[in-house]
Amino acid sequence: MADNNFILTGSKAVGGVDISPAVFMALCLQENDRRFAGYDSRLLRPTTTPAIARLFCWFTRKRHANTVEGAP
Repeated sequence: MADNNFILTGSKAVGGVDISPAVFMALCLQENDRRFAGYDSRLLRPTTTPAIARLFCWFTRKRHANTVEGAP
């Protein structure tokens, strides 16, 4: 019987990598750019999810910069 909770349990197969959500999003954006680089740029491409991921990365960088600036 297949595991219905793959999202929850499947990460164990990838194993042992502890990265922050911001780093994960940045890696996803890099992979997205790499995969779409081979296609004609005139073709429609997904825009909503990459835009949300870029916004997330922007906010986490800005938050991190404010935290570092305010550190004693």
